[in-house]
Parts: sequence; structure tokens; C-alpha cells
Amino acid sequence: MDQIPIYDGQDILELAAEPMWKARKNIKRYDKAATIYRILHYFLQESILLLSFAVAVIVNIPTVPKIIPSIISGLVVLAAGAVNLVKPIQRYHIYNSTSEAIAVELTEFLDKQGQYEGLPEQPQDPLRHLKEQMKKLERSKSERLAKLNIFETIEKGAS
Repeated sequence: MDQIPIYDGQDILELAAEPMWKARKNIKRYDKAATIYRILHYFLQESILLLSFAVAVIVNIPTVPKIIPSIISGLVVLAAGAVNLVKPIQRYHIYNSTSEAIAVELTEFLDKQGQYEGLPEQPQDPLRHLKEQMKKLERSKSERLAKLNIFETIEKGAS
């Protein structure tokens, strides 16, 4: 059985407790955000489909006032606009892939595999590497989310 490396009276798992706790917290947070955006995407898509079908049916009923299909058509436009502005499926993919990447990174750290396999036995080096990787993943997520921001896209296009 492998011995846990000791450094200044603490084993590596004690030293890594804070980064691992933050990583697990981020995994849960990003999974939750991904789920919310996936549900929002499917809700909006189903709304567009069903409301469009309802308009086609209601227009052919002569006793229904013509304002009703107009209102329903407006709801379809709002749902389509929300899909294009919020971009829930793209946000789902960003949060989901970030969560998965953090989970892989954490697993490699704990199992001393991948990038952590050849690192020195002193805990500070793998820990520093883990913290750097977590920061890179956070930065990558933030940059990808910023690209989805419509106002930044419009400003960059205008300049």
C-alpha cells in the first residue's frame, strides 16, 4: 500500500483539503447551473414548438377572436428571442464541460496520474499545479461565457 507523503508534519491530503473542497464545490455548482440551462433550453424549445402548433390550429377556428393567435405568436417570438439572447444550450455545454474538466483534474490529482504522475514527491508542487489548473479552468469558463454576452459582441463589432 502506498504511503501518503508527509510534508512539515502534514500529509498531502490535509494540505490539499482546501483546493479539493473548492473543486468539489465548483463541480456541484456548475452541474447545477448546467442542469438549469438545459431545462431552460428544452422548456423554451418545447414552448416554441407547441405554441406555433397552437397558432396554426387556432387560426383555422372561425369562432376564436383573431387577437388570440396574435398573442400566442408574440409568445413564440419572445421564446425565440430568449433562446437567441440567453443561449441556454451553449451555457449548458460550457458549465457541463467545465464541471467535467474539474472532476478529471481532481481525479488525476488524487490518483497521481496524468499530469501529476511525474511531479516531485513534495506536496507543494502537485498542490501548486492543481491550483494553477483550477484557475485555468475558471478563466477558460469565464472567457467562453463572455463570448456569449450579446452586448460585448455588439460593442466589439461596432469598434
